Amino acid sequence: MSKRPLAIAAAILAAPLLLAGISSQTPGDLTHPYRDRGERFESNYGFPTVNWAGYEWGVRETNSTIHWGDPQAEDPADGQKKWVQGATVQPNGDLSIRTEGIAGGVELNLVESTGYGTYTFTYSADFDEMDPHTVLGIFPYDMAEMELNTYDEVHVNSAGSTELDFIEISRWGDTSLPLPRGGVTYYPDARFNNRPDDYVIDRFDIPPGRQTLTTVAEWEEDSLRVTTTTEDGTVLSSVTSTVRVPEDTGTQQLRVNLWVTSRNTELIDGQRAFTTAEPAEVTFSSFSYNPKRAREPAEQIDAESGDLPITCRIGLFGC
Repeated sequence: MSKRPLAIAAAILAAPLLLAGISSQTPGDLTHPYRDRGERFESNYGFPTVNWAGYEWGVRETNSTIHWGDPQAEDPADGQKKWVQGATVQPNGDLSIRTEGIAGGVELNLVESTGYGTYTFTYSADFDEMDPHTVLGIFPYDMAEMELNTYDEVHVNSAGSTELDFIEISRWGDTSLPLPRGGVTYYPDARFNNRPDDYVIDRFDIPPGRQTLTTVAEWEEDSLRVTTTTEDGTVLSSVTSTVRVPEDTGTQQLRVNLWVTSRNTELIDGQRAFTTAEPAEVTFSSFSYNPKRAREPAEQIDAESGDLPITCRIGLFGC
């Protein structure tokens, strides 16, 4: 298992739930040793890995570190919430992720923690034909507690676990929906002390038929902007929020998952509807990440006064 911190130059900082075993603390209780030291967390949690788009990704399974199965729904065959090794890098470089339906979801985590910056994904599927209980998610999430707190240092997640759902696509078990829905959601760091607990900043329909979508998420200090377009450039969603956007802790990791939700509990032929969910597949043709540094306190003051520091005026460091 890798636990190597990545040092960062001083000028650069590059499914709605709380997982079992992860704390929900208030900001005054938070401990973020990686962020405080200007380092980035890195771990595959002991999972098998694949290399795609120039990055190493852990492919989730149940082990002694991550021992629970949420958010994947329980398989009635054995009462377990399971994750399968359903990630394949194709000869052309595409990444295919395929679930086994109710028998197992797929989740990948980027081994290296990434923070503020621009995330761009292009991916394809016929979302309209997917089981209405299948969910695609692309999001940062912090599970570092599960490893760091077994060592000498203590890291405490924010209450929202630094979860920013750049996009989720699903019918969420609602069989009456004519089309699957895309959504953009995030969970503030002080989730339980200052409601609302989450911000659903956009919902939108995903067109029928096989679609190639591009989602661009620009996460900055105090700001999140997410745009999703179709292959022909049609904008399905473009939304910006500057309210209680989660902070980069230096430990959250980007995740991609495809899984089955148990949200719909209606019975069909005596069985809960989600228990018959069939396998699903999504193909990712590209991913890129361009880091952006956090603002220094002096810059915040200068920006408010309208007098940017010289590094910004001459266009350095992405200002």
